[in-house]
Amino acid sequence: MRKITLKKILISTAIFLGIVSVVFFVLIVPLPYYPAVSCSICHSQEASAWAKSPHKKYNCASCHTSSEESPFTTRAKFNAWVVSYVFNSYDRPIKARVENEACEGCHSADIKKTITRNGITVSHKGILQNGGRCTDCHNTVAHGKATTNPTHPSMGSCIVCHKKNGLSEDCDTCHSKTKGRFVAEKGAWQITHGKNWKTLHGAGDLRTCTSCHSGNLCRKCHDSTLPHPDDWLLYHGDEAKSDRKACLGCHAESFCTNCHQTKMPHPDNFLPLHPKEAKRIGKDKCLNCHKTEDCDSCHIKHIHPSPATIKKVLGIDVMKR
Repeated sequence: MRKITLKKILISTAIFLGIVSVVFFVLIVPLPYYPAVSCSICHSQEASAWAKSPHKKYNCASCHTSSEESPFTTRAKFNAWVVSYVFNSYDRPIKARVENEACEGCHSADIKKTITRNGITVSHKGILQNGGRCTDCHNTVAHGKATTNPTHPSMGSCIVCHKKNGLSEDCDTCHSKTKGRFVAEKGAWQITHGKNWKTLHGAGDLRTCTSCHSGNLCRKCHDSTLPHPDDWLLYHGDEAKSDRKACLGCHAESFCTNCHQTKMPHPDNFLPLHPKEAKRIGKDKCLNCHKTEDCDSCHIKHIHPSPATIKKVLGIDVMKR
């Protein structure tokens, strides 16, 4: 019979009390009163940044819960997160979603206004009405540099939204004439229009270029349609075959191989080698460009003659070779 030691009793008691504590917080304590320390067990960096932010007087549940989700579901998720932490079975980096309603609870008055600040005029109401999210531009307000994939207001993100919703792209729509042209401190524009713009101008979102520049301006240097149209993937192979140097003016060779996983365009002797190559990279990679019918046209519709037929017609016994 096993001897029950004081150490085992203490360990068992600690585990039992830990489970009771988790159950107490998950099933009894109302969500708005969850202490931040319970979240900081996993989110230590985020909690430290939050404690120094303007949002420090609001606990985690104030922003990271949704009215569309039942309290029971949220509690169940919290319970699952605790279990994931205990068994170290969660994905990193940890990402959290904040719904617009959480921001609107405090900032509803500001959202209704059209605000002009630092030479930029913004209608937050219009942005939200067109499907925008507060965190598309402001996801660092509570956790600063600890935020995963931080976002900031940028001209690029504004232009993409304006294009998508058929809104004006005229400079004066957002830029105030009276306060001068304000250049944002963050965003791709500073890279694409900086001192090294000749080599870096393609590093931004090319969909935004035509808001200020005509498409013909690109053709002065590039021998292709820029920005590439939405269906470019469907026929970019033909363009690459006709003038590969034009592609390499912007793209490194690895840009092709990272997607295709094989040398592109296929070399002239590729046909007899393709079964081995298809096995190496996987059939799914082939189907990124080819249809299953492309394979079937040779491997199914074309029926190889049997050894018996070859011997009968040609007099060659392939089985002895």
